[in-house]
Amino acid sequence: KPGLTDVWIGQNDGSPYCTCAKCQAFYDAHGGEPSSLIVQLLNELAVKVSEEFPDMRVKTLAYSWSRKAPSNMKLEPNVTVMFCAHGSYFASLDSDEESCVRVNQDYQGWKALGGEYEVYLYSYPTDNSWFPAPCLYSQARNFKWAHRVGIRCVHQEIFGVGTGNGGDLVDLRAWLYTRLAWRPEADIQGLVEDFCLKYYGPEGSKALLEALAETHRDVEAGKLPPSENSTWLVPGYVDVPLAVELSRRLESVYLGMKDPVLRRRFGYAILPWQWAEFWSRIGSVGELDESSGRWGIRVSDRARQKELGARIRALMIENKAGTLRLGHAMNPHQLRLAEMMDDFEAVSLTDGKLSVVVLPGFFGKIVKLERKEDGFDPLKPMWGYASCEYPKFGYWREYVCDLELPRYVVSRRGDDFVELSGVLPVGNVRKVLHVRDGRLELELSLVASKSVDASLKTLPLFDMNEDCLGLYPRMETGLVDGTNREFIFGKLGAMWYQAAGMDGTNANGSYRLVSQDGKKSISFKVQPSVGLSYMYDRYNFLPEGTGRILELTFKTPVTKLKPGEELSLKVELGL
Repeated sequence: KPGLTDVWIGQNDGSPYCTCAKCQAFYDAHGGEPSSLIVQLLNELAVKVSEEFPDMRVKTLAYSWSRKAPSNMKLEPNVTVMFCAHGSYFASLDSDEESCVRVNQDYQGWKALGGEYEVYLYSYPTDNSWFPAPCLYSQARNFKWAHRVGIRCVHQEIFGVGTGNGGDLVDLRAWLYTRLAWRPEADIQGLVEDFCLKYYGPEGSKALLEALAETHRDVEAGKLPPSENSTWLVPGYVDVPLAVELSRRLESVYLGMKDPVLRRRFGYAILPWQWAEFWSRIGSVGELDESSGRWGIRVSDRARQKELGARIRALMIENKAGTLRLGHAMNPHQLRLAEMMDDFEAVSLTDGKLSVVVLPGFFGKIVKLERKEDGFDPLKPMWGYASCEYPKFGYWREYVCDLELPRYVVSRRGDDFVELSGVLPVGNVRKVLHVRDGRLELELSLVASKSVDASLKTLPLFDMNEDCLGLYPRMETGLVDGTNREFIFGKLGAMWYQAAGMDGTNANGSYRLVSQDGKKSISFKVQPSVGLSYMYDRYNFLPEGTGRILELTFKTPVTKLKPGEELSLKVELGL
């Protein structure tokens, strides 16, 4: 293709390199490194390309399983290697930090093969884009390192790649790193001060530079942060007391600013400290207060949390922030941080074997399904990035004609049952929960107020983390129409779970079991974790775990109803 300057060939994430005997023998002949096969392929391709396109280069990636160079090999002159230099976020690659030393050793191994080199830099912890990470300066110094060791081109992973905008001081970071790419010999602190003064104004610049100095003090003195979280949800690189103090100081400056342009920019800059303060106070999921009969997250300063949540959302909307983690987008309009601090009137049901808690005024959501003998509750409170809308998407969800009813009222109740009712544009909705002999019986019904293509669906969300899986000796679930199946879960396996009693699967991993009378069906879907050690661990409202979810969907087929006609769905679920 005219205009192309290089041909690319390189692996994806993961480790799917060949391990057959023939390939393994080739690796063994070249230091035991799988990268040897890539080099062999590159060299063969480079020779062919140079014959027809003498100015074109052939590129590859030294990353993950291919980051170590093979031995007893040389690169063709027209080969370029992009070396992924992932050491520590908080120590520059010219330091003596252990992972950075390994990076340099691996890089020198490649340099010995000849060719040209580019570098792929990771500029910020990918777990989350918004906590104040003390790595601005360490990552800036990596440009000086790249220039010193002969790198000809820098590729940098920063925020919002392909999925949105924003992150911790993204404006400053992007400008600073771009300037260093042009002039790696430039004074880093001088560039930072120049940008802050011109972009945030004198008042904002002074406050932000002080916050940067205090945030980076320990790291710049050589004290690397712990890998364990500082609090239940805040990563270890955040000094929580300091972050809270800086959040309030920066907020005071922000609120006093008059210039609307400077105020908007500065508001965007203080978001990381406000974000850290907000999440630092959350130490558990919602729980029932037996004395008040209300359910919610217990925090020490609810008013402050609601204030922070509202401001964070407003600042993100104003600045069109659209990312929570590298590769994961969000819609800031959907953030529910302030609403997360609400508590709700709860109804408790029990039969001595099973305890159930339901929130009539919040989607009629079931938020507890606990086996009394051992306290086991399989409901998944939240996972991944939807945690910023907690508890809306967690625990249990229901749809009537694809609509959610945001509020029910209690019609009748007893110790082991409750009847809820509500109104949607399509008709009157009734929901009955009954706990009996260690099982939850749920009935959902619609009486149509107009002609409608009606459907009912209820979706319990179950935690499928390793530490919970062992507590599933069995789960009985079924429709109360003559069908009752017992699903037996196997041991944890890779990314998927298999269940007995299923009659097949489709391409997306959904299982479907049609009931005996053919009128209703069960859809069974397991959603695998996308990542095992990223923000899922910190933001799925579980101190440990991988974010795996088992989603059971019970639904009726679409049924045409006339005014006054009724459609119902009955489900039993026992642990």
